[in-house]
Amino acid sequence: LLVSGLTVYAPEALQIAVDPIGNKLYWTKGDELWWANLDGSLPTVVYRTPDDPRFIGGNHPYQQIGDVAIDRKNNLLYLSERRNRFDGGPGITIFNHSLIVRTQLNGTSPEFVAGAGPGCTYANYARNLGAGIDPDLCVQANGGIDVESLTVTDGTLYWSAYTEGFGSSAVYGLPLGGSQFTVATLALTGNSQG
Repeated sequence: LLVSGLTVYAPEALQIAVDPIGNKLYWTKGDELWWANLDGSLPTVVYRTPDDPRFIGGNHPYQQIGDVAIDRKNNLLYLSERRNRFDGGPGITIFNHSLIVRTQLNGTSPEFVAGAGPGCTYANYARNLGAGIDPDLCVQANGGIDVESLTVTDGTLYWSAYTEGFGSSAVYGLPLGGSQFTVATLALTGNSQG
């Protein structure tokens, strides 16, 4: 037994990734990404979704890390964050939105690679929240993407997702330093939008 005390289904949505070269096991636990040595020693939180300053406690119960993938060729880590979006007004709409984040293998230097609008960076997303600016300005107004899974092969990130507005779905690819491309369209059904 390497990891104990986890609930297999939401909100923890346990996913794992193994890095045999770096001797690390990564796993998700709610809004946290953990790692440990392959023998289970030295478990540590290496990444956590940032606080939403609009809520006491940071709104962490409504955020989770959906999937995790290792890019050993470029020594990078990819994860999908599912953050609840609260669109205010007369009626408040609450829905999940996925963001794909790239970090160093130790969880540092996060940056968005998919799911964020043009000009939206990891830093200004959190800064906008803290300044009381609607973070939804950073993401597509029609619902954003919903990432189902991630994997990395030969330095290229691949993911399956519902597209903006949840009208269709596809597998996408993104080579490091390159442009996003569509690999194939899919017919995913039963989406929970998060």
